[in-house]
Amino acid sequence: MLLTERRRQFLKKLVDLHRMTRLPIHYGTLANALGVSKWTAYDMLKAIEKMGLLTRSYAANGGESGRSQVQFVPTERARLLVDDESGQPETAASAEAAGPPEEWQATKAAVMALLQGCRSCGLEALGRMARELHARKRETEFCAYSVGLLLALIRRAGGTAEEFVRSLAGKAPTGEMGLASLAGAALGAAAQTMSEAGAELAELAGRFLKAIAALPEREKKLVSDFLMEALA
Repeated sequence: MLLTERRRQFLKKLVDLHRMTRLPIHYGTLANALGVSKWTAYDMLKAIEKMGLLTRSYAANGGESGRSQVQFVPTERARLLVDDESGQPETAASAEAAGPPEEWQATKAAVMALLQGCRSCGLEALGRMARELHARKRETEFCAYSVGLLLALIRRAGGTAEEFVRSLAGKAPTGEMGLASLAGAALGAAAQTMSEAGAELAELAGRFLKAIAALPEREKKLVSDFLMEALA
């Protein structure tokens, strides 16, 4: 079986996402990053898997009891192949050189992958998301990772907080107000379940709200739309 140009595109994107998250990648996450259907992504990954470039794993699906999610991890051979073709391993510097639309799509896909990991890996993925958050230099990236971390905290707390954010964000007259509801709900959830982290979370929420307020309207809409996408 040949590694066609189309398969190379899918493989490279999966390797990129895996390097950003250090987690197995769900085919739906890859589909979002490439702008294709999840079934197209799944069929392509199955073909690449048969070539020995991917391994699959299964994780519990938090949304569907009794069912597992199929996830994929690139093999060492796949990583070497991608590096050989690009001339060098992808670094933070080369990622920053990507065009803004592609960079934003990659950021969204990485955060969504981390959110999927939080459902099955718990605190390990949550800690990884927090570390990624502090490494972000661009404000839009920081805001996207903040959305992911705050939403992950809400989901771990359980209850009706996520439904509250979904309802309020969908009805809020501005995207900024919807994002503010996320920060408020996360603080409320933390106060009930993990009070020892309250001060750190309050600092994060405050920085998040300041960053959102300072963003141009276009970037505010990007982050607000991403919240609705993550809540779907």
